[in-house]
Amino acid sequence: MKHHIHRRAFLRGAGGLALALPFLDQVRAPRRAAAASTLGGNGFPTRFVVFWTANGTHPTNWFPTGGETDYAISPYLAPLEPHRNELLILRGIDMPSAIAGAGDDHQRGIGACLTGTETLDTTGRPLGGGVSIDQHIANRIGGGTRFRSLELGIQSRFNGDTIYERISYRGPNEPVPPERDPFAAYRRIFAGLEPSPEADRRLAGRRSVLDSVSADYQRLLPQLGSGDKNKIESHLSAIREVEARLGVGLPGTAACAKPDVGTPFDPELPDGFPSVGRLQMDLLAMALACDLTRVGSIMWSFGRSKHVFGWLDPSITEEHHDLSHEPNPDSGSTPNADATAKIGAINVFYARQMAYLIERLQSLPEGDGTVLDNTIILWCNELGEGRRHTHDNIPIVVAGGRNLLRQGRYLRYSGRSTNDLYVTLLNALGIQDTSFGRRDYNEGALPGLL
Repeated sequence: MKHHIHRRAFLRGAGGLALALPFLDQVRAPRRAAAASTLGGNGFPTRFVVFWTANGTHPTNWFPTGGETDYAISPYLAPLEPHRNELLILRGIDMPSAIAGAGDDHQRGIGACLTGTETLDTTGRPLGGGVSIDQHIANRIGGGTRFRSLELGIQSRFNGDTIYERISYRGPNEPVPPERDPFAAYRRIFAGLEPSPEADRRLAGRRSVLDSVSADYQRLLPQLGSGDKNKIESHLSAIREVEARLGVGLPGTAACAKPDVGTPFDPELPDGFPSVGRLQMDLLAMALACDLTRVGSIMWSFGRSKHVFGWLDPSITEEHHDLSHEPNPDSGSTPNADATAKIGAINVFYARQMAYLIERLQSLPEGDGTVLDNTIILWCNELGEGRRHTHDNIPIVVAGGRNLLRQGRYLRYSGRSTNDLYVTLLNALGIQDTSFGRRDYNEGALPGLL
């Protein structure tokens, strides 16, 4: 004789341990089709990362050629070729909020880049005039994590001139400083996350809730219709994923682990630029995997960057900013071939770092995919073409977010704004805003991304 099954059923294991199940259909309506699953999305958090670089680029050598999906990658973006199926390369995105406002072209560019508003000067020096897109997103999705957001910099100090040293803003005139020391960042982010011996003993001695009730589950199965079986399997699968994430003793995905930062060194040494960058990207990647934050930014150097890339090529003795002012294929005069080649090497270096961040997030498993699948990375710049200090046709790459965006394409727009791009990315993250930044620069979400 079959036992009566209550609509709100429980599985019971050793010691009376009970696991509540979803409402069942078997008794109430045995002939009705099973209801759709109530589990939304893929059960993992969405995330947002800014990857910021300075001094614009040479558009001719930066933007791809060809069609939407059969495009040929450009020389400056060549390191991203292995990841083309994870990319959205956008052309024709302007930054109208940087045309007016306080300060010079670089100051207006860096102040408006993520805020979509003009810079203000209420303190004797210009600052960003509104909340930045990363902080706006953090306000919406970052409240449940240990850190609302993480701001990390690589040698991003410029003589204490704040606007050049900040890309994130909590509001008008409220810049958020990046942490430039990866060793200090490590201590701050991962302090206290090493499981204690007592915690290890508890974890080792704990039996899975599901293993404990498995015998009861097997007895229940013959009494269930296919709809209820599917419903319970989905329910138990979700719980198993949670258990797998908790089982490592740290929050986040099964890939979560304390990173190894090696022996500390002076993060401000010029030759340490690439090493500091790798460390900062590693820290942010693991903070995302551990669900310590869902929003972060990587700021390479500072606005109007004067970094000398001699460690990249001994022939580069000039500052990045000075090289960007030399004639190039897009400046309307005979190019300085030597400076153009050096700017090319710098652009390729940054593309290689972007590729590393993609690979790092892609190496962290999450469910049936990776952390990258649920993370949008935005690579943006303070300028379009560096010599003329333009604020149109900003070099922008969006990477990751396979579960959020239509990837693998080169999309051309005409006169659309960064504000519209940010509305689109907000929508992709499930934030249904219709405008961002200054409303005058909003036309709505960009077609083709979602």
